Amino acid sequence: LELKITFLCLCSTVAGFHSAQRQRCVVLGICTNHLKKRNTFGFRLYNNISGNSSDVEAVREKLELSIGASYDLESNASPPPMTITQKERREHEINLIKSLEESDEASQHLWEHWFNERGASPAKKLEETNILMNAGPGFWDKAEEKLLEIINEQGYYWVEPLNRLATLKFMQGKHEESKDLCLKVLDIKPWHFGALSGIVLVFVNLNDSNNAKIWANRRLPPLQPTGENEHRREWVVRAVKDAHNALSHDESRGTESDFEEKSSLDDDLYGSDNTWQ
Repeated sequence: LELKITFLCLCSTVAGFHSAQRQRCVVLGICTNHLKKRNTFGFRLYNNISGNSSDVEAVREKLELSIGASYDLESNASPPPMTITQKERREHEINLIKSLEESDEASQHLWEHWFNERGASPAKKLEETNILMNAGPGFWDKAEEKLLEIINEQGYYWVEPLNRLATLKFMQGKHEESKDLCLKVLDIKPWHFGALSGIVLVFVNLNDSNNAKIWANRRLPPLQPTGENEHRREWVVRAVKDAHNALSHDESRGTESDFEEKSSLDDDLYGSDNTWQ
């Protein structure tokens, strides 16, 4: 079974990971205020832990250790009120998810969207950490330091810095920490196909074939050259529903003016050359 799962994981690397050191493991920790059944994928965090408060607290403590004592999880437990620009980005993301039904090209556009979600300047900082990670183990401490700075500045509702941190932990062989981070990404974006592929690799390396199989079945199905691609269509329908539900949930917190934010985002948000390769 493990050999079969490993083969499936290797096949998925084409979509979510392009090399051993650039595996898009996508990361998530677990937020005690975010354990709500708001998605239809079955990505219930209670499927991964027993659900009682002590277990949730234990996972939260693991994440605190992963990202450093200076990072205040409780102050970032809920995102701030949504701005008009943020709402537009979320709507754009939903349209990109819809495009996955008939095009693999949309997956690259989604990577670019996620990478540039906070604008050009944060994206540049994130790319710098990517360069450090790929430079070799001697640069990993510096990469982690920069990732923690980004997370402290932006909060963990921008999931790509968490993704990078999960990838770094995976590369270091710290698979439990990588798993916790992956779960956080999937709590915030259960449609994040990179995280879905990444967490399978994590469970394989944890020798947990049962969870590896469970998560492998939740990944984005490949687009078949012929046929109706029913499984792909079903995945997209569920993903769009989850994304809409998440947007509605976050909109209920209210909307703020975003004049200051827009003034700092003069670059074309969706036209950046920064991509996950």
